[in-house]
Amino acid sequence: MLQNVFDTFSSSVASEYRDYIANTIDSGSVDINGLYSQYTSLDVFYPRPILTYLGTQYKANNLSDISTSKFPPIIFIPQIVRDFLAIHDDVIDEDLIKFNTDTLPFAISKLYDSKLDNMSTKGKNLSILFADYIIPIIYNIAYQAECDKDTRLELINAINRVLLKTNVGQIKELELEQVMPSSISESEILELYNKKAADYCYAFPFELGLIYAGAPMKLIDKSREILLKIGACSQVVNDIEGVFFESYGDERDTFSDLLELRRTYLLVKLSKMSSNETVQKMLEKNRLNYSEAQSIKEEMINCNLLESVCADIKKICSELYHCIDDLSLGNVLKDYIQDLIRIRVLDNLEKVSKSIR
Repeated sequence: MLQNVFDTFSSSVASEYRDYIANTIDSGSVDINGLYSQYTSLDVFYPRPILTYLGTQYKANNLSDISTSKFPPIIFIPQIVRDFLAIHDDVIDEDLIKFNTDTLPFAISKLYDSKLDNMSTKGKNLSILFADYIIPIIYNIAYQAECDKDTRLELINAINRVLLKTNVGQIKELELEQVMPSSISESEILELYNKKAADYCYAFPFELGLIYAGAPMKLIDKSREILLKIGACSQVVNDIEGVFFESYGDERDTFSDLLELRRTYLLVKLSKMSSNETVQKMLEKNRLNYSEAQSIKEEMINCNLLESVCADIKKICSELYHCIDDLSLGNVLKDYIQDLIRIRVLDNLEKVSKSIR
């Protein structure tokens, strides 16, 4: 179902979204508007807007029953929220390249000096200001939504909640850098992932669609709970992809999580499973060099960390399958959410498992 949904909707959503951005964004700088238009159009499938749209059609039993054009503008909200958060993230992490393309702060920096090999202070400042500029656009979409006043207020409340929650998660993530990995529990990391990524990537987009469609609160709450867990599991998969990039045949070889000793699910669990004293001393550092990061990666294999992590995540996913069956959703959404688990989480876990056997 996942691929069928993308084949059916991605192209139309992309076209309408690009038109919307072209007709809406006017920050006062033609150059920055253009860079942002390129940046936000890098998505291929537009899973967040599509998840919102499917939420508006939550009773559908057949994909052919859902219109493939004239989408309500509220489906663009999670995409712009993603951009706002990603721009701030790129400034904080000083990321230069993502998906083989300059990040917006780096691209804006190069507007003023094309020879730069790092983002400038001016580029960072302009990026933050631009990210803040697009926030009111998100609220305008909700305010102008074609629904009753109470529903618009619920949409605005959902936006407030996800922005507050995500920023709380990001603050917590930075604070955890001062805590030894061995003093952090796996459940704390999963809760961190729930706050900083799972909500705005998975639960929030679907919730917007359900609110817009007037779905029962009980269904909204149950769906949120399931999608938050899927999102947290997906974040663990992201951790694995970043370290064991060769298993996925793509270019995720940044090694930044290990080099910066970010408090990921992998690192926290390794601190408890490894009996290697050299590795434990490395985990007490503030930063690693490439050779040390490679040693950490090898220890993850040697102590069977990946098998343990995969078992943890598979157990969560197994429980989620049963929960999905109980949701009052049409067949399209049930199949789609089950595919999120299978394709995004379980299939990717299997790829890395096969590569280290």
